[in-house]
Amino acid sequence: MSTETGQVYGRPMLDHLSNLAQIAEAAERDLTTWRPDLDARRLTNAAVSLATELFIAGGDPVHPRFAEFIRPDRKLAGDNPGTWYHTACLNPEATYVITGNLSNALYVGVQVYATAYGWNLPSGNLGGTALTTDAAGNFTVILGGDNPGGGVNWLPLEENDRTVIVRHYYRDRYAPCPPIHIEWTGGSSDAFDGAVALERAGTFIDQVVRATMEITDLMESEAMNSYPAPHAEVKVPHYGGALYPTRDISYTGCFVQVADDERLVLRGPQTTALYSSYVVYDPYFTSLEDPAARLTDEDVKARFGDGPFTISIAASDPNDGSLWLSTTGMRNGIVAIRHLFGEDEVQPSASVEPLA
Repeated sequence: MSTETGQVYGRPMLDHLSNLAQIAEAAERDLTTWRPDLDARRLTNAAVSLATELFIAGGDPVHPRFAEFIRPDRKLAGDNPGTWYHTACLNPEATYVITGNLSNALYVGVQVYATAYGWNLPSGNLGGTALTTDAAGNFTVILGGDNPGGGVNWLPLEENDRTVIVRHYYRDRYAPCPPIHIEWTGGSSDAFDGAVALERAGTFIDQVVRATMEITDLMESEAMNSYPAPHAEVKVPHYGGALYPTRDISYTGCFVQVADDERLVLRGPQTTALYSSYVVYDPYFTSLEDPAARLTDEDVKARFGDGPFTISIAASDPNDGSLWLSTTGMRNGIVAIRHLFGEDEVQPSASVEPLA
């Protein structure tokens, strides 16, 4: 290390960098111990790359920029295939403007998050028809400051608001997302604190790993081949710093573990929603590339019309009229159902039955 570099960063900054490396090493080590059958480095690298891009490279709230939360090479925290998640850091005492385009998306939503009690809590929200656009689908959203009125898209920023995510939902998971931008427009211009950014990055990496292990373990103990009770601990895990729920979407799921000659069968009425997905995840709560491991409401309606559905989660298709959701050969994992603007949601029944 050169003398000049040491003067720029200083010992405290180098200590923070060292601590970040130690957190990443501990994350990979703990994941390996927890599930030696999985690739611990894959999830660790995903957490490190996102934390670096979001909190360090893009963590200056005066010069914000969106990071792609999920990419084909970076999955974590229950990603939904077909959704683009653009995430940026905020200063609640500043003001910002977000510009983008719907680009034939089924849904676009802007969700601000407050950081409190170790959780990312949904704060201000604009989504669906509440987000106004021009005739070409262009939208502008103002964050913070006073309400400009006149039907302008505006969200206040409260004391603990620190993050914003813009979601684009597409039925075609390979549909490209148009460019989206965020710009600081005034208010607080506090200098970027690299030490704080490194601390936030380290906390995020640790939270991703702890949340993954905790949620999967709780699902296995409280929702094995069945849905958890209304007040189950898995619904309020301790490690919430890596989870970013939105007000517009409801989530439910269960742990799946079936033998090669078994299937987990979900039966129930369809929930009226703008969009629904049924996705199999590995125990890291990351989606799979196999298209047979995911279904949407369009698949359900194509098979069952508006009537009740039957979904078989198994290693192979039972070919009995039910919809097949593939485990892709995994011995266990998680199945999650999400409804966008769901109405009168009814949780399906779940039962383990013979595959043949």
